[in-house]
Amino acid sequence: MTIRVVVYGVGPIGQLIARVAFDRGFDVVGAIDIDPQKVGKDLGEIIGLGKTLGIRVESDADKVLRDAKPDIVLHSTGSFFDRVYPQIMKAIRVDADVISTCETLAWPGIGIQTSPSLLITTQGITM
Repeated sequence: MTIRVVVYGVGPIGQLIARVAFDRGFDVVGAIDIDPQKVGKDLGEIIGLGKTLGIRVESDADKVLRDAKPDIVLHSTGSFFDRVYPQIMKAIRVDADVISTCETLAWPGIGIQTSPSLLITTQGITM
């Protein structure tokens, strides 16, 4: 079974994650970032593979997630849950599991009233 992933955030950490995803044989089906220097470019170019992959970095997360239908979203856009909560919810709403580098997911009560464990339980996804 091929696992479809979207890379959400292609900064330095997201680039490393994307390279590992390719090395491990995941089917990377989309890439999201808001940096105008990256949007519109091929993910292979951004992550330094030396070849194009046919995956364009896009800024419209809703469109990428809806069209790509990922099994997993590899999320690496920020450290604070209250700031990345809307991004994570977008992934949950398309029934994708989420793997995130967000440090405060380990202690999510800081700065937000909704616990991610409640979201996981009600949506049936894994984060």
